[in-house]
Amino acid sequence: MEQANQPENKLSLTRFFDAPVELVFDMWMNPVHIAKWWGPKGFTNPVCQWDAKLGKHIFVEMKGPGGIVYPMDGEFLEIIRLQKLVFITAALDEQGQRKFEALNTVLFSEENGKTKMELSVSVSKLRLGSDHHIAGMNDGWNQSIDRFDQYMMKDNHELTFIRTVNAPRDLVWDAWTKDEHLSKWYGPDGFSITTKKMNIETGGSWSYTMHGPDGRDYPNRIEYLKVIKPELLGYKHSGDEDTEPVSFHVNIIFEEQSSNQTRLTMHMVFPSTAELHRISRTYGAIEGANQTLARLENLLNQIQN
Repeated sequence: MEQANQPENKLSLTRFFDAPVELVFDMWMNPVHIAKWWGPKGFTNPVCQWDAKLGKHIFVEMKGPGGIVYPMDGEFLEIIRLQKLVFITAALDEQGQRKFEALNTVLFSEENGKTKMELSVSVSKLRLGSDHHIAGMNDGWNQSIDRFDQYMMKDNHELTFIRTVNAPRDLVWDAWTKDEHLSKWYGPDGFSITTKKMNIETGGSWSYTMHGPDGRDYPNRIEYLKVIKPELLGYKHSGDEDTEPVSFHVNIIFEEQSSNQTRLTMHMVFPSTAELHRISRTYGAIEGANQTLARLENLLNQIQN
């Protein structure tokens, strides 16, 4: 770690992680992950609203070891995928007013096969009597990034993707379970698929080949462990000599938000942290999943228009 000597209301630190950039970046973008590491040692985040989109609101209730809750809010100012994240955070008083504002900038880059993460924080609009809130900023951020390191490099072996799509749940279910739809969106940008066999029911399976934009074919097989129409698809992605060497479990939850809106949660569990890192580095699992879900949204819009 490298840290500059700066005034008390400014901080900068640099860390290197033996993990792909897309995974390190996702740890900052996803509220499921943020809740696990945000804050100094001993803190938890029972409320973590972290919608990482430009102009969107941040609200986190940090709970200290003694049970005291420290609410904070903020908003996102700049997002360049896999490169840069800029956002404001602010501690709130009992009336929900900001005691100060912290401008946070996080830069991500690859260096010698590792991810370099550079964090800078600058505090402004400090209200009289709120100095104690930033007195421990240096130690607090270093402890938080230590927790980030522990969580990403040792504790976490899961990925979660959440999307709210403007389509009825039955249509979203059909898009996930009918080959006529899957063939139009399943896979990252530039990919297409050919289904060999499909039987989407508990105990059934789906064998298919993904065709990459470079002409390479990727054989895949899914074994369905639990299918509850139109609520849940639970399956295992198998890897053996006839398929890609990847194995993980997935639960896809379909929640009806309204007659024309569905919340999708895709939860992926890998055998280990090391395997998650390998699949992310080798296959670009996170960016691939985000691109795939974006293609799903595009298809749903086309069907309804």
